[in-house]
Amino acid sequence: MRFPLIPRAAVRDDRAGFGLHQSRLLILALPLLIACGSSGPTAPPVTLNQVDATDVGGDLAADVNALAADLEYFFLVGEFQRAPLALQGWHGLCQPTVSGDSTSDSKGVALNATFTYSRPSCRFTTPNPSSGIDSETVSWSGTLRQRNFTGGNVSYGVSASAQQYHWYFAFYGSGTFEEIDFDMDGTDSVSYSANGAFRSSNFIIGETLNGNPTYTTQIAANLVFTPLQGRTIQPSLDSVPPGSMLLEPRVPGGAAVYQWTRSVSTPASYTFDITTPSSLVVDSLCTNSPVFKSGTIEATLAHSSTGLTVSYGGCGVTPVVATF
Repeated sequence: MRFPLIPRAAVRDDRAGFGLHQSRLLILALPLLIACGSSGPTAPPVTLNQVDATDVGGDLAADVNALAADLEYFFLVGEFQRAPLALQGWHGLCQPTVSGDSTSDSKGVALNATFTYSRPSCRFTTPNPSSGIDSETVSWSGTLRQRNFTGGNVSYGVSASAQQYHWYFAFYGSGTFEEIDFDMDGTDSVSYSANGAFRSSNFIIGETLNGNPTYTTQIAANLVFTPLQGRTIQPSLDSVPPGSMLLEPRVPGGAAVYQWTRSVSTPASYTFDITTPSSLVVDSLCTNSPVFKSGTIEATLAHSSTGLTVSYGGCGVTPVVATF
């Protein structure tokens, strides 16, 4: 089952019982706090132990992979009409209050509309005996804005923002009750032409598990996809051309930034400048996660020369996290 607007890194392996680990879908709506690199007063050095490096590296890899997967999602024929449904939050089940111009273009994207959801009318409980769960409850609330943009070399573009968007999931089974909440704010945009694709994300996601705050992640970065020489993006084909991706700063002269905070167990918080010293090579035939067959993400702690690397070794192969 695929859920709309599920955070990427917040869905961790230790919550696999929710069936959500592979459910990250098209988050064109999240981001707040524009991070501008590591300028400002010098802060005391922060150290990163191997245990935290493994956790942070795994979440960073999941976030970047989801950015890439969502970007590819827009290339595929037939997905344009479904994309807005993910943004609008299961529109067929929950009718939001709509303001602005909700007229859809030929790809099914609202021209410039705001969708406001309220939990009383957007809460559903259903049995799910096939999964061994007695029942599942899903609800969402908050505001999403969606805007279409095209022109120039842009064949397709959509931007979205989320404000106090809250997504809740719970399951009951075998005398057990578990619930997970995500709070999301920020902005995100995707555009593509025949010669490449671009995603600009700036979002913050907070997670609560059984009523207790657990993790918060924030990524402020651009992801740029370039097809191999001689290849182009063709939405009429149900495939993605081979190519590579790079992480770039959202702000000229700044840095792409990743922030990770843990509120449980031993609290910790880290801020990294993130780069791709070797391009993330997309396996165009890959149907698993991660979608990269090679490449490296480097995350350097702010005000430091230490950090971690995430190295990819093949489609569906868990990347290797190492410290430096």
